[in-house]
Amino acid sequence: MTGMSQGLTVGSVIANAARAVPGATAAVIEGVEYSFEDLDLAGSRVARALVEWGAVPGDVALVFSRTSFELLAHFVGCARAGVVFAPLNPELDEPTIRAVADRTRPAFVLAQEVFASLGELVGAPSAWFPGAAHDRSGHTAPARAGAELPEVHGTDPHVAFFTSGSTGVPKAALVSHRTSVLLSHPGSQLEPRGPALCPWPLFHMAGWTIALGQWHARAPIVFVEGTTAPLLTAALRDHGIERFNAIPALWMRIAEHVRSEGASGGAAFPALRFADTGTSPTSVELLATIADLAPNAHVRVFYGSSEAGNVASLHHEDLLTRPGSCGQPSVLTEVRIASDGELLVRGPLLFDGYLGDEEATDAALVDGWYHTGDRAEMDSDGYLSIVGRVGTVIRTGGESVDPGVVEAALQEHPLVEQVAVFGLPDEQWGGTGVRGGGGDGASEPGRSALVPGRRCPEPPRLPPAPSPTPGARSHPAHRGDRPGGSSPPPPARRGARLMSLADRLVDRSLAERHEAYAAEVRQILEAAYRVVARTGHLDPPVRSILAEAGLSNPAFYRHFKSKDELLLVMLDEGRRGLAEYLDRRTAAVTGTSAEAGDRRVAEWVRGVLAQATDPDAALRTRPFVVEVERLHSRFPEEQAESERRLVDQLAVLLGGRGEWAGTVYALVFGELARHLRSESPPSPEDVERTVRFVLAGIVAEPVGRGSDRTPPEVAS
Repeated sequence: MTGMSQGLTVGSVIANAARAVPGATAAVIEGVEYSFEDLDLAGSRVARALVEWGAVPGDVALVFSRTSFELLAHFVGCARAGVVFAPLNPELDEPTIRAVADRTRPAFVLAQEVFASLGELVGAPSAWFPGAAHDRSGHTAPARAGAELPEVHGTDPHVAFFTSGSTGVPKAALVSHRTSVLLSHPGSQLEPRGPALCPWPLFHMAGWTIALGQWHARAPIVFVEGTTAPLLTAALRDHGIERFNAIPALWMRIAEHVRSEGASGGAAFPALRFADTGTSPTSVELLATIADLAPNAHVRVFYGSSEAGNVASLHHEDLLTRPGSCGQPSVLTEVRIASDGELLVRGPLLFDGYLGDEEATDAALVDGWYHTGDRAEMDSDGYLSIVGRVGTVIRTGGESVDPGVVEAALQEHPLVEQVAVFGLPDEQWGGTGVRGGGGDGASEPGRSALVPGRRCPEPPRLPPAPSPTPGARSHPAHRGDRPGGSSPPPPARRGARLMSLADRLVDRSLAERHEAYAAEVRQILEAAYRVVARTGHLDPPVRSILAEAGLSNPAFYRHFKSKDELLLVMLDEGRRGLAEYLDRRTAAVTGTSAEAGDRRVAEWVRGVLAQATDPDAALRTRPFVVEVERLHSRFPEEQAESERRLVDQLAVLLGGRGEWAGTVYALVFGELARHLRSESPPSPEDVERTVRFVLAGIVAEPVGRGSDRTPPEVAS
């Protein structure tokens, strides 16, 4: 028997849609459509499985998963079982995941198979119910009876979204069923909404709120896993997307990609009716660009948070007449400005507090008002503008100085492109402002007072892999890669031993399959090169490349057949993942960020290794732990043996316990990607040389600062 839902509950949203329009599309994932009936039945199966497993209402489940229909089913299933769904970014480092678990004390972990090891990390029982997925034969098994589902009330906790804001370890903002329903409700009259596109990872509140809004209106949502401009542009066009919400940075990527296509004679996205953005300052120029891309759309800017939902919005003619404003308060939201300028919010859309953190809850929720931490101004017409953060005001000589005002004044100088002003202690004045950005920064007053040792130097330049001379072996990592001369060689005995081992390892592991493997790589990349050259599309569908190559089932890349973009997965994942990792590290250390696409894979890895206090740990980043587990699980045994043996032997050689394997794959693919962008497709010799190059670059100079193996200390 199914438990009763009392009041506004998330489970009821799906049940109502399934009763009204069972065959209508609820979600599209990797080109596969799932109906509301599919989602309803799958959610019930997961709910019963959870109850049979021992889950009780109020249990907190940390959730680790890629975007998938199984994840949607677990979202609905948790709602119906009264379990708090707490999705966490699986790419967080292990100390952060442990800290989150210590704070939230989950009853169990729901982890997709590829993330199963995180259950042990958290120290809680782990489960996943893949049987909830849609039967690809076209039939869906009925939700079996047996386990009785509990009553779920609108005031019960539904989900915990993790938000770090500016305070370090992510806090879990607890949101009730009632608040989730109200946040996403489209209004009392159901209007035709058309399909929406969700680029948000599903450990973000925005993704689930957008999805629930579509499901309220019984409309479909298209999920994509990835934020590349070609991927998003293709999805917007192919699915006739009518609603799209993306951060300003994604809109800028899309606009640049559309410009690079050189298309003319019409709008890029004529089907769009709502083009939304927010979360960070949005320039008038970008808003005008969005309007050009989607001339039939209402362009809107939203301001809000996981704790308060949608607080304010700006749209229509106000976009141009009130630049810098975030609009008027939303329906059901009451705001006021405190004496210190902090924006306070009250209403039924607020969260219920931070899970497992009473101190933070008491500080954020005072007498029913949520303290946003943002300093704001409101004009006579009720339009809000965010002017800074509470606590950023600099007290100097007994006076209060607003960094934003100083930044605005400096920004007017023609030689200043970007600027940031922040405070540092000062013995004479109590505090003083420091300018960051503009010029070379070498003589800026106060820079030496920044936290010592937290600089992130530019990674050393790594030369391209040279072409080997006949009868000779070339090891690029031994060549000069620093301005003004060659690198000091690694400790002689250790370096020679590792290079010799690497040579023998490559020879032994690739000897049997080298010719077939290299020929297949060359065949696929040549086909991809032709398709890209012909279409101008940097990530054409897998089937297009395989058809061009005349390969129906290539052995080494069989696991990519279910993906929609071979190039994105095979060639860009390593480059993008390592770039994001190093950029996050750079931002944490220096407060700045570099454009990911401007660095080569080898430079990123070498830069991380050169700065890390633990070089082994530096490359054991979560994306590649996950990637190698996925590769191992999806390779057929008879075809994976040599590849798995290679990466496992590499793990032993490099001391990385198998977690290096995904990194090695990513590096090899990243290096081969150069041939698509600037050279001819790789030959068999290119493939072998690339593998040797990657191995040499990793093992020859991971520390390279002297025989004591002590790299410079950089706090992470």
